[in-house]
Amino acid sequence: MSSAAHAIYEKRPGGISAGPRLQGGANMKRDHQPNTPFASAQTPLAQDLQNLGLWLSAKVNTGLSPEDVIFAKNQLLSLATQAGAVETLLFNHVRELADPLIRPQALAAQVHNPLGLALNIPIDQTDKPPLLFLCCPYSHERQSVRESRALEASRAAATLMSKGYSVFSPLSHGHHIIFTCAGAIGTDAETWAHINNSVMALCHALVLLDLNGLWNSKGCEAETRLAHELGLPINLIRIVNDGLEVEADIDSRRFYTGRL
Repeated sequence: MSSAAHAIYEKRPGGISAGPRLQGGANMKRDHQPNTPFASAQTPLAQDLQNLGLWLSAKVNTGLSPEDVIFAKNQLLSLATQAGAVETLLFNHVRELADPLIRPQALAAQVHNPLGLALNIPIDQTDKPPLLFLCCPYSHERQSVRESRALEASRAAATLMSKGYSVFSPLSHGHHIIFTCAGAIGTDAETWAHINNSVMALCHALVLLDLNGLWNSKGCEAETRLAHELGLPINLIRIVNDGLEVEADIDSRRFYTGRL
C-alpha cells in the first residue's frame, strides 16, 4: 500500500480517565502509600481498591458493624462499575491505536481483485475498481507488427475489464489515433510519454503484457521506471487461450538489468 493510503488517518488526542473517585467515609485513609516499587504508577482506581482492602482488614480485627458491611458492599459495587468503565475505555483506546494497522488489511480484502494482482490502492479508493496501466511494446518498422501488438493489447485490456478492472491501454488508445492522422503523430514512446505518464500517476498498478520485444522496448522500460518511482507494483500477464496467466508483483529490474 502507498503512503497516500494512510494519509486519511489522524491520531486523535485524549487519554484514559479512571472515572469518578471513590466516595469513602471518614474512616477510609487516602494518604496510605503502599511500600512497593510500583506505588507511584498506581491509578486512582487501584489506590481506592487498596485503601478499601486495608480498611476492611482493620475492621475485621475490630469487628464489622452492619453499617460497615453495607458501606463496603456499596464501595465494591462502585469500584466494579469504575473498573468496567476503564475496561471499555482501554478497549476503545487499543482499537483506535490498532485501527490504522488492521483497517487497511480489512479494506484490501474487500477490493475486487479476482486475478490476485499486486495493487497499491489508497484507502479512500477501495470502493472503486482497481485502475490498471497496461504496458506493452509498440514501435516497430513493420506496420503489421504494430497492428498485431495493438490488437493483443486490446484483447488483454478487454479480458481484464471483463474481470471487473478498470484499464488504461495506451496502445488501444493511441494506435487508432496514429492510424487516423496518417503519420502526423509519431509512434515513438517520447511522443506519448506526457499523456501516459499523467494517467499512470492515477493508476493502482502497472501491468506488463508479455509480448515479443517487451524487454527491449525503451518505452516499456521508461514506464516501468516511472512505476517504480510512483510506488506502483509491477504485474506480468500473458494471453493464454481465452484467459490470462498472471505473475503478480514481479521484480522487473531483473529483466531490465542495469537499466532500472
